[in-house]
Amino acid sequence: MDLSKVNKILIVRLSSLGDILLSTPLIRSLKKKYPHVQVDFLLRKEYSDLLINNPYISSLLLFDRSDKVKNIHLKKELKKNNYDLIIDLQNNLRSALFLTGFKGIKVKFNKKSFAKFLLVKFKINILKNASSISQRYASSIEGFQLDDEGLDLFTTKSVSQQLSSKNKHIGFAPGSKNFTKMWPLKKNIKFER
Repeated sequence: MDLSKVNKILIVRLSSLGDILLSTPLIRSLKKKYPHVQVDFLLRKEYSDLLINNPYISSLLLFDRSDKVKNIHLKKELKKNNYDLIIDLQNNLRSALFLTGFKGIKVKFNKKSFAKFLLVKFKINILKNASSISQRYASSIEGFQLDDEGLDLFTTKSVSQQLSSKNKHIGFAPGSKNFTKMWPLKKNIKFER
């Protein structure tokens, strides 16, 4: 795909926190390589704080699971934008239904669902050598390569912190909405003072 001829891109990643954060290298790389492109991002409203100050996004569009009427109006408005490229990073039934009727080229993230199923249900890991999620997001666009600047987290318009691949970071999130993603209590280390 020749992105130099693309003017408007819609990226769809409705949830969740980590997955949206992992989309930031794609957003930045697209905008830096093609500064003329309008990059809009559709996500659920409860995650908007992650991207609200991202300078690479032209419009942040909010999906509201609890307000079907609002989403119908949102879909009508987005269809009028005539996006040249729609990147569905969610790639599930909800995003597919929402994007029905949109014109333009649509590409989808390969979730490797069967491999994930084997890992979660049977602890068979065939994803050991898989690329990172951010790289796999970028591979949704044939031939597109990310820069090597890591993840972005813009906390305010004037203050930003970049999680660069050049530095080492440790993140620890013991809780999750899904039980299978929670850190098991038996894995905790007792710290003594």
